[in-house]
This record gives sequence, structure tokens and C-alpha cells, in this order.
Amino acid sequence: MTKKIALTTAILILSLIVWIGRSSGQGKKGPEEEMDVVEEPSELVPETAAPLKILLPNEYSDADVLAQFTPQDERMLKVVKSLALACKTILHKWLNSKAVSEDVLFSFLYYPIAKTNPAKFHTDYDKLADEELQNILEAHVQMEPDSVYAILSDRNGYVPTHNLEFSKPLTGDMQKDIAESRNKRIYADKTGLAAARNQKRHLLQVYRKDTGDVLMDLSLPVLVGSQHWGCARVGYYRREK
Repeated sequence: MTKKIALTTAILILSLIVWIGRSSGQGKKGPEEEMDVVEEPSELVPETAAPLKILLPNEYSDADVLAQFTPQDERMLKVVKSLALACKTILHKWLNSKAVSEDVLFSFLYYPIAKTNPAKFHTDYDKLADEELQNILEAHVQMEPDSVYAILSDRNGYVPTHNLEFSKPLTGDMQKDIAESRNKRIYADKTGLAAARNQKRHLLQVYRKDTGDVLMDLSLPVLVGSQHWGCARVGYYRREK
């Protein structure tokens, strides 16, 4: 009897030891199990380099755009220098022929044109500008393929004559007229006034037009005699970084 009790007790103790060993191992995984559940970070695959592309001003910050003068900007500078000289020659011609007096040219008087929206204005010389400046503006806007406009502005931002593409009659459709009927308007926006009133050398700006287009605007002062009258401006899409 004593032997049976001892044997039974030994079996119970052994069973208890085995049970404890198994219980203490719950929740733990062997090396093989860990390899199944632990995800090693996958190797990073480098992105394929993006192809080179043409960058326009709206893809830069203004500081990036103006940080360097590109070969394209150099070509456009030649255009605006030629335009400024041609416009200056026309203004002097008017004065020398007495077609326009100096007082009139520097009076900066604008006569509202009735029923125009956006507002347009006549001056004492704008019809003469239409006759004698239009061909000059057209010749200069065609000098470079990315040119959008080539214009003469007085120092208040008034543009008596615009390129043919932007000199269409008003239609009554505001969105269409803002885009296509831009002659005889005063551009008193930040870019327009900065260009018009700049009396130093050339001025390169990022121009966000009221149409939503984003261009480069390069301008040069126009003097009549020793007096600052306004500027020549060319607008273009920048195609080179």
C-alpha cells in the first residue's frame, strides 16, 4: 500500500513538472516560428529618375525663376532692347513732327471708353499708336517662338496698342474679353506697375496674368529725351532652366 501511494505520488509529481514546463512555454515561439511572423524590412528600390522636362514659371518659386538669367532670357533681352529702341524712335518722331506735343505725351490723361468691361481708355495719341506701333509690336513678338506679347506701356501701366492677338473687339463675354481684348487698358497690377516705373536697367519678373497664365515678363525703361516715359515689355514662356 505504501509502495502504491509512493508510486502514485511520484507519477503525480512528474505529471505536474511536465505540465508546468509546458505552461511556462506558452506565448513563446522558437526560432523557426519567429521567422514566419517577423517581417524583415523590404529593400528600398530607388525610384526611376524622372525624365528631363521643360519647366514653366508656375512650377518654380519666384526666387528659383529669378535666380539665374538663362540663355533664353538673354535672347529675350535682345528682343526687348530692340523693342524699346523702336518705340523710343516713334515717340521722338511724334514730337519732332509735332504730331504730338511733349505736354500731351507727358500729360497722362486717359479718356474712358463708354461701355467697356474691362475698362478701356483713349488718349490724345492712342490712334496714332495704333497706326504706327502695331507693325513694330508684331515684328518683335515674332522674333522668338515662345513670345506671347511685345508691348509699349506708359509709366502708369497704360498700353495704347497691343499685339493683334490681344486686340480683338469686345464681345460682352467677360472671360473672353479679358483674354483677347487687352489693348487700351491700364495694367496697374504689381507686375505691370513695377515694369512701368522701373528706371534702372532691365527688370525680369514672374507675371501671373489675370487670365491665369504664368509667364516671364522682361521690361526695359523707355526715355523720351531725359524723361522717363514708360517701358517696353515682352512676355514669354520660359523653356530653359
